[in-house]
Amino acid sequence: MNYCCHDNYTLTGSHDPLDVNILNAYVQYLQSTGNVPPSDIPTFLTFYEGKVASGAVADLGNKTIGVLPEMDCANFIETGTIDPLDVNILNAYVQYMQSTGNQKPSDVATFLTFYEGKVASGAVAGLGSKEIAHLPTLESDTHIITKDGLVDKGCQKPECTVFVETNNGIATISINFDYISDPANVTNGKLSALEVVFDNLEFEPKATTNPTDIGIGDEEIIADWDVSNEEIEGFIEKTGVLYDLSLRDNGTLPTQKYTVFALLSTETSLTLSNFTGQTIKFEVPITNAPASDDEIVISEIRTFDSSTSLNRFKVVYCNAETLPMICCSQMSETSVITNGIGEDVNGVSILGSPGVNGSLCWNTFTNPSLVSQFGILIGDTGNRLDLGITAVVDTSNNRLRFTDENGNCYEGNLTSQVDDNVLRKI
Repeated sequence: MNYCCHDNYTLTGSHDPLDVNILNAYVQYLQSTGNVPPSDIPTFLTFYEGKVASGAVADLGNKTIGVLPEMDCANFIETGTIDPLDVNILNAYVQYMQSTGNQKPSDVATFLTFYEGKVASGAVAGLGSKEIAHLPTLESDTHIITKDGLVDKGCQKPECTVFVETNNGIATISINFDYISDPANVTNGKLSALEVVFDNLEFEPKATTNPTDIGIGDEEIIADWDVSNEEIEGFIEKTGVLYDLSLRDNGTLPTQKYTVFALLSTETSLTLSNFTGQTIKFEVPITNAPASDDEIVISEIRTFDSSTSLNRFKVVYCNAETLPMICCSQMSETSVITNGIGEDVNGVSILGSPGVNGSLCWNTFTNPSLVSQFGILIGDTGNRLDLGITAVVDTSNNRLRFTDENGNCYEGNLTSQVDDNVLRKI
């Protein structure tokens, strides 16, 4: 059983009679369709409103249906079919919670005693030959009460930026915004792109969230984002799968297949502080996947802010064995620095603090110019580098990375010839 679900369909945080009414109507819906669940909440809501009109269930009032009943949670007798007995059990459970001031029963046996009392009074139907296998649960519950004791619901979110599960030709990619951060305050706090680069998970070419492209035959990516959010709007048009052609920061080669999922916008950006505590899920059609989800390899997660410098956010990988970053793998020029003195490369001269060893890298400067002087501070190490650059430096080429002798990687942009430019550890 997958207990990662709950029975508070109005998402109020506690069970109440409306949840019973919703489950009651849901059973009637399944009976009318031969146990085929509704495709979405609006479809069921239309059915529910019809039942309200006939007096079969109560009106929702100012509440809404946030989630539909799920088999593994709402089928309390675990027969494989949600039926009227399950409605009776939820009804009695709501009454139990009301009678105890929302104190849960310690076990199924305790609730069963209460239930049998309600059967005797005619408030609910008898169980017959059936037994209560588990009790109703809330979204906030981490455990569920079963006839065999307390069981972990298994809903704890992985403590990482991207989590992936596959089933029946679909990869469900969950992006947890609590694990996209900027501890060094390098970015502007607005996410414009997030690319998940896989080594062995292939997507349907052209799969997208763009309604126009879906309308002409491209495969659809289903997202559970809030389309009424103005920041989301720009991502609907551009989010999709990409062909993998870029060398990764960890030095591995691209697959040259459709193995990249991109949450992308050129019009809007996501203010990360507005998405605290949120996870957005994408159901992406796939053509090839490993036999086990544990074998899926995310080679790289690239996150960029909306500035012209495309600064990166910090991410957390689920797999602790992810290959480490090779700091300068995507830069075209490198100067080796020994005891504070760097090689003259691409019109760049470097003089640093005594004892500084490592390498400074950047993308090729192509437009010669009079020499420009820049000062650099390397994180909070107290070390600095002074650069003389005989080329035009602008937002298209001002990003630098420095690798120290211990393999630590620092990144920053040349934005000032007056103040020191800081390279932050990444």
